[in-house]
Amino acid sequence: ISMALIKLIRPPNRLDTKL
Repeated sequence: ISMALIKLIRPPNRLDTKL
């Protein structure tokens, strides 16, 4: 998972945000 995608999608799971 790309950090850029994480910022755009902002998943509710904090574990995913760390990835």
